[in-house]
Amino acid sequence: MNEPRKRITQRIRLEPAQQSQLIDIQRRSFLRAGLTVGAMSMLTGCNLQDGDQVDKVLWAMSRWNDRVQAWLFNGQKLAPTYTRAQLTNPFPFNAFYPEYNVPELELADYRLAVSGLVRDKQPWTIDALRKLPQRTDITRLICIEGWSAIGQWGGVPL
Repeated sequence: MNEPRKRITQRIRLEPAQQSQLIDIQRRSFLRAGLTVGAMSMLTGCNLQDGDQVDKVLWAMSRWNDRVQAWLFNGQKLAPTYTRAQLTNPFPFNAFYPEYNVPELELADYRLAVSGLVRDKQPWTIDALRKLPQRTDITRLICIEGWSAIGQWGGVPL
């Protein structure tokens, strides 16, 4: 099992000349990062659909991301579990419309269309779905907008 990495830090007193060199290095790193972001942002207007070179770069970045992720996270560690007492109430509803504008469905007429690589593509009714084995999960959602919430979801497992 992997041992947690320990970070050892030591305070070093720098001379003024060393301090200015450190600031120069930090400024260079900042400028280099800024130029990289600038160059990448210019690519957003390019047609990148047919480029073997672009694919090579993207795959290299993907492999690098995988290595960093493997270094940062323990694949043997289970996700945390939550209880009903930890549910976020009210749960944030981040849609483009208020909750009261969600259309009500006529459940008697509702059908779930099934498509793709399946044998039986018959639509499912609500009653047929309710007869299948159900599953409930309590999960923490972490949004890229900076909020997180613990919610409970249930239904037919896919």
